[in-house]
Amino acid sequence: MNKTKTKDKAYMLSGSLWKGIILFAVPVSLTALLQQLFHSVDMMVVGSYCGPNELAAVGSNNAIINLLVNIFMGLSIGANVVIGHLIGEENPEKARNAMHTSIALSVISGITVAIIGCVFSRKLLELISSPPEVIDLATLYLRIYFAGIPFLMIYNFSAAILRSRGETTIPFLCLTTGGVLNICLNLIFVTVFNMGVAGVAVATSISNALSCFLVLRYLFNPKKEFHLDKNKIKVHTDLFKKILWQGIPLSIHSALYPFSNMFLQSGINSLGAITVAGNAAAISLEAYGMNFSDGFCQAALNFVSQNKGAKNYKRCIKSVLISMFYGIVFINTINLIIFLAKDILFGFFTTDPKVIAVGVERMKFMFMFYCFANMQGVITNTIRAMGYPIFSTATSIICICGFRVIWMNTVFKLYPSYKTILITYPLTWIMMFVIISVCTVFVFRREIKGAEN
Repeated sequence: MNKTKTKDKAYMLSGSLWKGIILFAVPVSLTALLQQLFHSVDMMVVGSYCGPNELAAVGSNNAIINLLVNIFMGLSIGANVVIGHLIGEENPEKARNAMHTSIALSVISGITVAIIGCVFSRKLLELISSPPEVIDLATLYLRIYFAGIPFLMIYNFSAAILRSRGETTIPFLCLTTGGVLNICLNLIFVTVFNMGVAGVAVATSISNALSCFLVLRYLFNPKKEFHLDKNKIKVHTDLFKKILWQGIPLSIHSALYPFSNMFLQSGINSLGAITVAGNAAAISLEAYGMNFSDGFCQAALNFVSQNKGAKNYKRCIKSVLISMFYGIVFINTINLIIFLAKDILFGFFTTDPKVIAVGVERMKFMFMFYCFANMQGVITNTIRAMGYPIFSTATSIICICGFRVIWMNTVFKLYPSYKTILITYPLTWIMMFVIISVCTVFVFRREIKGAEN
């Protein structure tokens, strides 16, 4: 146990942060990129071999999937923070108990999301005004997707456990293996068996199951000093309370984005299937830059949480600034590459010039502001890692949920255009960054003063 503990802490609590953050973030970023790549492959296969309605059916349900999944994914981030604090405090036994509690929560969360998603898929699609020509296909896709969601939930909780200890390569390798299977099954089910959106959903669920199996196999390996024991998987009450204290505000925060996006998606849906399809294709391409920069947001969460446990606040602050710098550089670089190759990339999704025109319109506008999304993500994860998730949640309620919902019910009704919807994204990112930055300064001053006393 001690050897593992020392290895996990080595580059998080000492050494070069410039090097350590890169070593941590790149596998996380590549994992996020792969997840987005698999979704893009879903979109490309459907767009190329089916049609615009099928493409819209797969692309228009992201807000619903993210809403239900993120409500419970906040608990995994809470577990990540708790385990990180315990490792920084050099309390490996409690860290192990927190791991077992996290796995138990992942099973409960996965089953809950599966039931809710399968039962209420069509109602949720009706709620966001899914186009009539799309809703039946979207319902079929969602029900199959949610049936396999427990595998994805367990994988994500397991990956969070490994990240809290500084291990980011294993989740990447497990996801890569599952993703290769996903691509192969997509082509087989859609092009050979003509299963359409159902084939894409089945392929996704099977690949998630494989990734889940592989990461659990690693965690349960008795040869690993820091491993899971199936006989000890249970909810430890004291740690469960800590995870809830961290996780519930994060769950609310995580759910607010897809909740507000449902209102935005409803507005997009009202503009017709062409706009829905073009918007979905553009989001798939934009997400590569966002997902890669998310690795540095995760780095801030994990480096700050461990150093907070060790009460090394100077290193916490350096971790935040370096993570933010890396994130801005990488997201702008990737976005530039995508924009220069936009004509080729959109061609993988559709050949309809009207759909492509909508996607290019979104991309030209959004790429100017994505650096603010990264800055907001880093500072939000920082205040979470410091143990004050309530600040980020309260700010999200005001900015993400309140502002966007009010905007859609006032400004959009007066000016019902695509650009009116797009402008809400940078406005809320900037508002979030400014408010949470002020809160973070307050938190650091309070913690440093408490440590000195």
